[in-house]
Amino acid sequence: MIDDFAFSALPNLVEIWFDGCNLQSITDNMFAGCITLEVLNLIECNIKSIHENSFRDLGSLRTLRIRENRYWTGPVQRNLLVNQHDLETLDLHDSSRLSAIEDFAFRNLDRLTTLDLSDTGLTSLSSAIFDAANLPMALTLSLWQSKIACDDTLCWVYKVLVYTNIMCQ
Repeated sequence: MIDDFAFSALPNLVEIWFDGCNLQSITDNMFAGCITLEVLNLIECNIKSIHENSFRDLGSLRTLRIRENRYWTGPVQRNLLVNQHDLETLDLHDSSRLSAIEDFAFRNLDRLTTLDLSDTGLTSLSSAIFDAANLPMALTLSLWQSKIACDDTLCWVYKVLVYTNIMCQ
C-alpha cells in the first residue's frame, strides 16, 4: 500500500514505474502534487479499484499504462482522465475484467495517438467515449484478443476519427 501524498515532496518527478507490486487500489490522493509526472506505469499490480480522482493532478502525463491488472473490473470513469490533455498513450492491455468505459471518459484526450484495449473484458466500444468536438487526429487502436467484434459496429471509428489504424485479431 502506498500512502496518500507519498510523492508530493518530489515536485520534479517525471516517471513512476510500478511493476509487479501489490497496490490493489489507486486512491484519490496517491499521486497528489505530481504535476510534472509524464509517465505512469502500473503494470501487473493486482489493482482492483481506481478512484475517479486518482489522476487529477497529473496534467503533464503523456503515457499511462495500467497493463496486466486482471482484477480491475472498472469502469473507466467519466472523470478519471479529465485533466490529461497531453496524454498520448493509454495502455489498458490485459485488464481482462475491465467491463466498461463510461461515456465521455476520453473527452479531453485530443493528443491521444495510442489506445490499447487488447485482451480486456470490454464487449463493445461506444462512440460516446470521445467528445465529438475534441477528437484525436490520429489513433492506433489495438483490440487484439478483445471481446469487441471488429465488424460494422466499429464503423463510427472510421467516420469520427480522421486517421485511424485498428488492429484486431
